[in-house]
Amino acid sequence: MPGRVGSLPKRLLGRMRAALGALLRLLESRLPPAWACRIASAKMRARGLAERYAHHPQLELYSVGDAERVHYFAHRQRGFGLYARGLSARARQIAASYLLERIEFRAQDTVIDCGANYADLYLYLRGRIDERNYITFEPGADEHRAIRHNAPQGQHAPLGLGDRCGESVFYLDSPNADSSFIRPRHYTATRTVRTTTLDQYIAEAGLQRVRLLKLEAEGFEPEILQGATQALKICEYLAIDGGFERGEACEETLSTQLRLLFAAGYELLGITPRPLRALLRNTAIAKSADTATAAAAR
Repeated sequence: MPGRVGSLPKRLLGRMRAALGALLRLLESRLPPAWACRIASAKMRARGLAERYAHHPQLELYSVGDAERVHYFAHRQRGFGLYARGLSARARQIAASYLLERIEFRAQDTVIDCGANYADLYLYLRGRIDERNYITFEPGADEHRAIRHNAPQGQHAPLGLGDRCGESVFYLDSPNADSSFIRPRHYTATRTVRTTTLDQYIAEAGLQRVRLLKLEAEGFEPEILQGATQALKICEYLAIDGGFERGEACEETLSTQLRLLFAAGYELLGITPRPLRALLRNTAIAKSADTATAAAAR
């Protein structure tokens, strides 16, 4: 009995905190943008974080940042959730989910971010590579607008990637970051966007080496790899998302991607289960680098 009595206040406190959290989230979603940002910023302050939220009506964007950096996003509820623990925490989360700590980045490295969303990957890459070598593909108009502010010196294409060049129907679900060229269970609108292939882009750009290709396309990853048979030869590392997001059946794509990449000469370095992602390395490039290192040591 004493144990039960003693634990009662803790249970009540937990319920009160949950209720308060739900109320604040409701207010964030219903209040005018400026007031919603004040509430979200107060929560950051309560966590001891320096970042604050702001609304930029002239840009049709929100931002979160401190005196050193500012990061823009388009959909406030999603942004309030993504960056609730601060920008550094979000950078660590991205890196851990793709096992990026296993890659030693250099300033001259080129990184291609397919399905860049708000360029959260660059939160981790900032200071590790030259911003001018950060290349993104993002067909979502709101997301692309945010990217241009988050990495203004990068190279950003408002295009989709796939297995052919042309135009395709894009199913929009921007608030949940689930927009895709494969019709999903839920979407809010559609629009036609231009598409290209990685082979076409890399040939036109004249790229000789890509340190990392990050691939996250809400179930459309296999088609992008099928349009990258030549591009895969110059990519050193591939970080892929293979979760259960393909089409109305919500199928996983990791197994298909791994099959394609093993056939292309890649080896698996590791998998993270939640979210379902993997990091792979080009064995031909790795072998060449090892040979060059051994020769230099002699």
